[in-house]
Amino acid sequence: MKVEQLARKVARLIELNRRLKADNERYAIERERFLNEKKEQERRIAELKERTSALELAGGLILSEKGTAPARRKVNKILREIDALLALTTDTVDVG
Repeated sequence: MKVEQLARKVARLIELNRRLKADNERYAIERERFLNEKKEQERRIAELKERTSALELAGGLILSEKGTAPARRKVNKILREIDALLALTTDTVDVG
């Protein structure tokens, strides 16, 4: 009787192992699909950020009916960014 019980338990464990392996394979495929989707979405986000930045720059530099104030603000912002980058470059050169 004990041998039969042991055989049933072993058979149940083998079946459970088979199911878990199948689940694992399915999850691995799903994980790979999600990773690929994530990479594509990250690429798309970077592309859209680049386009947005270019459109903002173009929109800020185009003289509108409101006058030159938006363009001046945009130019001043760009100049501040350039100054900050130059300061970082200078700091790097001085330290290096």
